[in-house]
Amino acid sequence: MAPEGSEPVQEFVQVLTKGGRKQPEAQGTAGTAVPEPTDTDTAITTKNEVPERPRFQIVSPDAELLAQINHLLAETGDRMSAVGLRDAGASLLGEPPPIVVVALRYQTHAVDTLTALCRARPRASVIALFVGRAPLRDLYQAGVLSITSAAPETVVACLGSVARQRRYLSNEDAIAEGVRASFARLRRIIADLRSGLLATSVSLNLLNVVAESLDRGVLLVPDRDQLVALGAFGQTALGEELLIATQTLAFPVGASGVLFECLRDSHTRRVSYDDAGLPQAFREAVDRPVSGEIVVLPVPGSERVIAVIYLDNGVRDRPVGDLEIFELAAFQLGLALENEFLRRSSPERETGGPVIKMRNTG
Repeated sequence: MAPEGSEPVQEFVQVLTKGGRKQPEAQGTAGTAVPEPTDTDTAITTKNEVPERPRFQIVSPDAELLAQINHLLAETGDRMSAVGLRDAGASLLGEPPPIVVVALRYQTHAVDTLTALCRARPRASVIALFVGRAPLRDLYQAGVLSITSAAPETVVACLGSVARQRRYLSNEDAIAEGVRASFARLRRIIADLRSGLLATSVSLNLLNVVAESLDRGVLLVPDRDQLVALGAFGQTALGEELLIATQTLAFPVGASGVLFECLRDSHTRRVSYDDAGLPQAFREAVDRPVSGEIVVLPVPGSERVIAVIYLDNGVRDRPVGDLEIFELAAFQLGLALENEFLRRSSPERETGGPVIKMRNTG
């Protein structure tokens, strides 16, 4: 099935079927050489890099101190590793930066060593372990986050404080990142509105936001008493592309269920997949998302709903967000499509027929 000659529909199918989609989501001894800076060390930490448990390292040949610290850390399920100075603070791509304790009594030029380490590993949190009267100003100017004594209990308390503050800052960064992303989307939309592009351009821009924000989506259009899948993006739990799985999908609207209700009253629904009353043919093509939550959006015309959009987050266990932007996208798409249909319609067109005229392609 395919709609007859509608450029906005074809462009929307392109939005659904290409680009912007997310894919499903993965010791040594003390030395003397300081590592050179690398690209991964200066990369920006994102919320996806924040682990449930921090990584602890210590630069010290004192095996007894390490054993005592690990004995105390075991109470919270954490562990510290001994590393050489060259490997201190290093992290693989996508791995969180560690919290590093450097025992300065084993370093000949303590301040210079810390300065070089903090410069080479700017993402790592460095703690100076100092015995005696510490040159506090020099150590902090070198870049250390904190200074502790050699008592194992004090070291563990310091590690816990640094890890706790890092978690708080990571949460704030994640919130700020989400706010920035939302404003960027709104700026994009407003820019089109100001430029006077009130139809297809805005619709496609908004629908790109939908495709960038969610893992899976299916566009369904009514054809008399049936709903026909016109386009899709994302994958099933088995890795099959939804575009292929829904290629020949067509099923009766029925007299109940979330799709029927959305077509009847043009209201957005956020419901459980299990309680949505989805037709069996649809369930066979589009399996249950991990979160169990789905959203069904109407694409309203002036007199009736001209399409519905099914959305979920696939294998990601997270709710569907940005619902207001998606509703705006569907509304703008409805305006653009209906204007196009009216422009192309002939006076002989039957008013009782389907809003999107269908024809068999095979």
